[in-house]
Amino acid sequence: MKIEVNNETEKRILEYLDRERINTDIREGIAGPFSSGFVFDEEELLRCAEVLREDLRESGRNYNKDQAVMAMMVIDQITENLGVEGEELPVPDTVIDKIVEHSKVFHEGDFGENPYLKNISFDRQSSGDFTLTHGAYEPYEGFHYNTPVSEFRGILIPRLGTFTYRQEFPCISEKDVTWMSVTPNEIYTMEKHINEASGKVLTLGLGMGYYTYMVSIKDDVESVTVIEKSQDVIDLFKKYILPQFSHPEKINILCDDAFKFIDTVEDGEYDCCFADIWKGNNDILPYLELKIACERFRRMKVTYWIEDALSAAVMSYVFVSILDDFCSEKGIRLPDTAALPEDEKFKHGFVAGLLMEQTINRAQDVDYFMSYENICSLL
Repeated sequence: MKIEVNNETEKRILEYLDRERINTDIREGIAGPFSSGFVFDEEELLRCAEVLREDLRESGRNYNKDQAVMAMMVIDQITENLGVEGEELPVPDTVIDKIVEHSKVFHEGDFGENPYLKNISFDRQSSGDFTLTHGAYEPYEGFHYNTPVSEFRGILIPRLGTFTYRQEFPCISEKDVTWMSVTPNEIYTMEKHINEASGKVLTLGLGMGYYTYMVSIKDDVESVTVIEKSQDVIDLFKKYILPQFSHPEKINILCDDAFKFIDTVEDGEYDCCFADIWKGNNDILPYLELKIACERFRRMKVTYWIEDALSAAVMSYVFVSILDDFCSEKGIRLPDTAALPEDEKFKHGFVAGLLMEQTINRAQDVDYFMSYENICSLL
C-alpha cells in the first residue's frame, strides 16, 4: 500500500489509532478475562454492586440491579487487568454504559424452553476420542453470550453475561478437552441463521447438531444436508443424538471436507447454506477462503457463523497493515514481527497482499479501507 502522508491522512489514521487503543483496553481488560471462566464471589459482588448503583444514581446514571451487577463485574476486571490506580478508568464512561446496556444477567428458567436443551439428553456416551458430557456455569461466572456489537464508529462492545444460579449445558469433549458446547453463545449466535433457513438446507460442520436440530423442526425446512469431516463425530451423532430428533428423516450427513464439497455444489441445488467450520472469532483464514469459494453462488444464500466478529478481526489486520505503511512513510521503526506465531504472520501477510496495489491520498481513502464491505469487494 502507498500512503501519502499529509495533515488529512495523518489526522484520520491517528483517530483510528485512538479507537484501536480503546478496543485493546476492552479486549485486555474485559473481553479476555470474561473468556477465562472467572467466578465472582456472590456476596461481595452483590454488596459492591448495590454501593455502585447508589453512587451512579447520584451522577445521573440509573442502573437497575442486574445492570449494576454487570457494571461491577466489568469495573472489577478493568481495574485488576489494566493495573488501574485511582478512580479514573482508561475506558470512557460512555463505553462502560454501552457494555452494561448490551449485557445480560440470566435467571432461573431463561433457557428451560429451548427445544434442543429440553429434548436432547447426554449421558457420557463416547465414539473414538469424542465423548458426550456436560459442563456448567457457576453462579456469577462471567462469559460472552453473543458476539460484540460495533458502536461509536468501530468500538467493539462485548456482550457479556452471567447466571445467578448453576447452569449446566451439554458438550462434546475431545480427549477430555471441551470441543463444542451448547451455551448461550451458541444459541444466540445461531438464532438469526436458524430463523432465515428454509427449503433445502446445506450446513458445513456438524458439531453437536444444534443448528441441524433447530432447523429440522421448522415446517418450512424440507431437508438438511450436513457436511462433517470427522467420522467419529458423525458416528457419535448418529448413534446417540439423531435418534432423539423429531424429524430424523430430514437429515442427510456426509463425511467430507467442506472446501472440497462446496466446489461440487451447483448454484440452486440448495436454497441456503450455513457455514460453521472455524473455532472462533480470530480464525479468519478458513472463513475468508470459504467466502471466496462461495462468491459464485447467486441462487443459494450463504451465511457464516459469527461473521460480524470475524469481519471485525479481519479489519484489525487491515488497520495494522495501514499503520505499518504509515509508519514506514514517516520513518518510524516498528517492532520486529519475526517472533509472531506462523499463523499470525500468515494472516498479516494475506491482508498486506490484499492491499498491496492500493493507495491512500485522503482521509476518505482511510475510511474506505476501514469499511468491511469494501475489503470484501477486494477479495
